Amino acid sequence: MKPLLRFVFSIRHVVVTLTAMLLMWLCVQGFLLSISFLNPVERAFDNFRMTDLFYEIESRNKSGHTNDVITLVDMSREFSRSRLGDIISQIDAMNPALLGVDIVFDGIRDDQVGNHHLLDCIREATIPIVWAYQLENWNNERQEFDSIYHSFFADSLDIMEGYTNMSRNMVRSFGLWRKAKGQVEYSLPARMAMQFTGDSSFLQHEDCNIRFSSTQFHVVPCDSLDDYSDLITGHIVLLGATKDKRDVHYTPIGLIPGPHIQAYALLTIINNEFPREVPGGLTLLLTFLFMWVSEILQVGATAFMSARRRWFPQMLGQQDLVAGLVAGGYIVVLVAIDYYLFVRTGYFYNSGWAVMGIALQDTARKWYPIMLESPGKIRNLISKQPLP
Repeated sequence: MKPLLRFVFSIRHVVVTLTAMLLMWLCVQGFLLSISFLNPVERAFDNFRMTDLFYEIESRNKSGHTNDVITLVDMSREFSRSRLGDIISQIDAMNPALLGVDIVFDGIRDDQVGNHHLLDCIREATIPIVWAYQLENWNNERQEFDSIYHSFFADSLDIMEGYTNMSRNMVRSFGLWRKAKGQVEYSLPARMAMQFTGDSSFLQHEDCNIRFSSTQFHVVPCDSLDDYSDLITGHIVLLGATKDKRDVHYTPIGLIPGPHIQAYALLTIINNEFPREVPGGLTLLLTFLFMWVSEILQVGATAFMSARRRWFPQMLGQQDLVAGLVAGGYIVVLVAIDYYLFVRTGYFYNSGWAVMGIALQDTARKWYPIMLESPGKIRNLISKQPLP
């Protein structure tokens, strides 16, 4: 029992683990390559999150269900403001719980009849409506936007609004609020969630990590609303262009339209299913523990196989194949635990750090004897130098 404990708590395992963590940190910070775009490790971590893998697993393992709270109304081929006013009036007559309009009506067009008809429909609406607008010209020094782009009727009507800005990169989160021109502005999903639930406690966070589950949404064509009244009455309705190729974004579940992202963000807020990452300090501790256990298992398995009398186990032990197989199996188990934690609790430990560290442990093990010998060699070299 004592030899086993001495092996498990050997200082060598701790030093190798810490060395691998140091190598990992250097790689991620880009110190090993001064030109950042040449650093594949840094770029990989910038473009990947473990939750991307989890959503991929969910989408493959589940057939998915269609959400019965949020309905999307598609108006991708409708450009007439007069017709859009009629669509809003038609939705209003079906008495949905809430309507979000993911359309920015930019400026007063030449169609004065259409403009006035749209204004009349907005004034006559009886349901709560949240209108889209855009924040523009980010000021990095002040950490806020310098301008706001509203629909042409925003100044003349008393309306609720929410911005619809999205990241140009992979969309994993959505801003709940941002500062613009010295004031706090709320996003379309945040404003709709506050209106629907009457709760604003979620605004303690600036961003919402979107829960991209395998949920689907009903999409209703705007030219046949009467056939889908059961999907509109009492539902939250999002009116927008679900087939506009200019409004599609990369997400962990693929390329999807902007209104669908708004719907996922809104559903995340309403259900309080924010994916939450384990805090940084605990992540660091767990990363060390997982890597330390991996080091013990790899070295132990290699030593066990090398001590066998038969040539084949000895060969596997000497070629580090056993260590590789143990590391691979351990990573699979680690990711499975992380996924289970995410599905059951909504929290996820970013196991990608431990995976990367485990991949660097072989290098750290090879550096270990060099690090042991280096201090003695340096002392000998100094002792041999002649005194001045």
